[in-house]
Amino acid sequence: MIALAVCMYIRMGCGFRSIVNGLELFNDFLGGALGVIPSHQTIENWLLKAGIVEYLDSCNKFRGTEYSIIIDESITVGSQKLLVILAAPAQHEGKTLKHGDVEVLAMAVSSSWKAGDVEREIIKLKDKIGKTPKYIVSDNGHNLRKGAELADVPRHRDISHTIGLILEDEYKERTDFKEFMDIMNKKRLSYQLTANAYLLPPKLRTISRFMNMSKWVEWAWAILQVYDDLGESQKAAYTFVLDYKELVTELYHVMETVDVVFTKVKKEGLSHTSAKYCKDYIWINLLRKDEIAEGCKRVGRAIRRYINEECALLKSKDECHNITSDIIESTFGVYKSIQPKNKHCGITPIVLALPLYGKVTDSKKRRKIDFKEKMECVRMADIKDWKEMTLLDNWQVRRMLDLKSKKRKTA
Repeated sequence: MIALAVCMYIRMGCGFRSIVNGLELFNDFLGGALGVIPSHQTIENWLLKAGIVEYLDSCNKFRGTEYSIIIDESITVGSQKLLVILAAPAQHEGKTLKHGDVEVLAMAVSSSWKAGDVEREIIKLKDKIGKTPKYIVSDNGHNLRKGAELADVPRHRDISHTIGLILEDEYKERTDFKEFMDIMNKKRLSYQLTANAYLLPPKLRTISRFMNMSKWVEWAWAILQVYDDLGESQKAAYTFVLDYKELVTELYHVMETVDVVFTKVKKEGLSHTSAKYCKDYIWINLLRKDEIAEGCKRVGRAIRRYINEECALLKSKDECHNITSDIIESTFGVYKSIQPKNKHCGITPIVLALPLYGKVTDSKKRRKIDFKEKMECVRMADIKDWKEMTLLDNWQVRRMLDLKSKKRKTA
């Protein structure tokens, strides 16, 4: 019952009350075989107990082994930010990292994270595990970069964020690029309720726009390829793409190459072999051809420099490192899907679902979880202590208590 309820919450995204309804339905069809159905609060307590045991045990799994850490902070939730540190084997295993491949080593909450704060969290992990991580992977945030430097741990720059910055440096201030983006945004608004809406470009992201260019570049390239076969109304609506044919062609060549580099490095890791493959591919597709635009060449040269700089952290020809923090971005996405909708609640104890997520979503690991043991080795008082030491005030609870207090005084 405990395993089923916890897995329904994490694996299926059901709310606690929905789980109660589901268990009652199962119980009816099974002739009452499940027995007494627990309340929604009991199921939440089960989740928190299983989560905190998994979390507190995570550091033990890397004692005596070579490991790397992936670190990042969440967007602000109310007035709070969640810092998460994941651990993975230092040697890349030749496959894209999944949640089941990493452990949540640390979760800490603060109103802001300065470099010194990040350093202290890394030092805590060194002390708990008894060994320094071989390297850190993070985005290019100053606090994360400086924190790794203060902790004296080598740092890989996340490939997605770094290449996003390279693209931003090349295109952000270019007149033709800004004009094209502006026109696409206007067309999305003007065509969305018309017969031409089915051909609209994908929604353009405001944040991290240069990390998410592939979809709309593919859209613009596809419009160029099929333009002559479109109806007159569609041609008139999307003729603006023809006006920026040179830009679209340039961007298509760039993004086609970037996607190959991403796929190679994220799947196989960064080694001297994969680095050579990527640099050769960039040379052939972006640098060698005379007809390629200068913008393509500048981007190609910048990516090759980045790869060379990251390869400097490889100490032998056999080493293969992870240099992507995609898995931690996905972890924040998981928390975003389960966090309270009211941001005044801040970061809540439900964050303890994160250490369980990778185990529950992996069928082999899920079957090995001993929920009975986890329930027996922790008390709700332990969770209360962890909450007081780790989390900040819940503004929504404070609001409720303050209003009740004033109401009593008035009465």
